[in-house]
Parts: sequence; structure tokens; C-alpha cells
Amino acid sequence: MTEYKVDEKVMFRGVPYSIVYGPFTAFAGDCTGYLIRGEHDRHYMARTSDLEKAPAYVKGQRVCIFGSSLGFVESGPYEHRTWPCWLVKDSDGFYSFAPENYMKPATEHASEVRVGDVIRILRDRAAGAGVNKGDLLRVVAVEDGVVKTTGNGGGGNWHFRKSSAAFEKFNGEVAEYNEALYELGVEYEDKDGDRWIFYSRDSYFYGREPETSADNMDESLAYVAERYSPLKRVE
Repeated sequence: MTEYKVDEKVMFRGVPYSIVYGPFTAFAGDCTGYLIRGEHDRHYMARTSDLEKAPAYVKGQRVCIFGSSLGFVESGPYEHRTWPCWLVKDSDGFYSFAPENYMKPATEHASEVRVGDVIRILRDRAAGAGVNKGDLLRVVAVEDGVVKTTGNGGGGNWHFRKSSAAFEKFNGEVAEYNEALYELGVEYEDKDGDRWIFYSRDSYFYGREPETSADNMDESLAYVAERYSPLKRVE
């Protein structure tokens, strides 16, 4: 009989759930069962025989296809040679048949971003723009299916299609100088190959070497950005 792991996705009576605990002997010793969690954080006990593995995606789920475009799952999976495929509709209403191994769940994206939000670039030269993976850009407009941004030190105002999978919404803490945005608490490498971590203290931003603790001898963000740019996030 199939066994499931904690947090594994399963189907119970046609509805998706996740495994919380199990397996255990249930129903007066009749069979094994699992504690499962569903919508609105509701929990149920289910017989193992009533469970089945959940499909990788569900209808309506937003996905990234081929690493470059977004779509919504319409139906599937369908058997196709060596891997399952899914029928996916993009933001313009066009359909495609996507192999499962070229799909992944999409992150919070353009349909949620608003003016003033920050997005993070997911790969170098995304959509042909002069940006690097990990760069942070601020949204200055969202109109006509296009997200318009600024934020990499005055090096250009970049535009991305809302259907692009080149970026995700970023909700972390950032420091800003000369329109360039830096994520706090992560490492950046400067033009000389040295590394910095930026942090906030008393409403000001500072940079320090990764192996040192924050102190009054650290340089200001303005000093680091002016003297050592470009600064690239270390992955």
C-alpha cells in the first residue's frame, strides 16, 4: 500500500490536501490512516485507501513555462512520450501544450505588483534588459500589460511584459541610494571582488564585511555605492 510523507500533497475524494501526520493504525484497527489538512486549515482523518497522489498542478494554477513566460493550467496531465504534459493558457489567451519537466509554480508576480512595489530579477539579462540575477527594481508604472521600473543605479529604466517570468515580487527589506536598491542582510560583491552586507541602524544604512559584526567603524551605504559600484548580489 502506498505510503505518504508529511507535507506531501494528496487527493481525498477529489479535493487536494496535504499530509500532516501518519501513517497510523486507525478506525478500530481496521486499516492505516493519515491526518490531512485542507482548505481553511481544516483537518480530517482519512483511510490510506481513500488517498491518492495529487497531480503536480491543478486547474487555474499560475505556472512558469520554459523559464520565460507565465500561464495558467487549464487541464492535464496528459501522457506524451516520456513525460506528462499540461494544457496551459497564457495571459494573452493563447494555449500551449507544456511538458511537466519544463514547468514550475510561478511566484507572486505582475498581477499583484503596484506602483512603489519592488521586484527581483530572476536571471541575467532578463528580457534583454541590462540587469543581473538578484537585482532589485522599483515599479514606477503598470499599464497596457507592461511593468515599468527603475532602480539599478540610474543605469536605465527597464520595462517588462506582465507575462514575463523574468522577475518576482520582492517583500524583503531594502536600502536605497541613487535609485539603486539593495537587499539587507545578504552579500554583495563590489568591482574589486570584495564583499559587503548592508544593514540598518538608527534609520541609516551601512555596509560591513561579511565576517565582521556591525559597529561604528562600518562605511555608509552612500560611501560604498559611490566608491565600489557596481555591486552585484552574491547568489
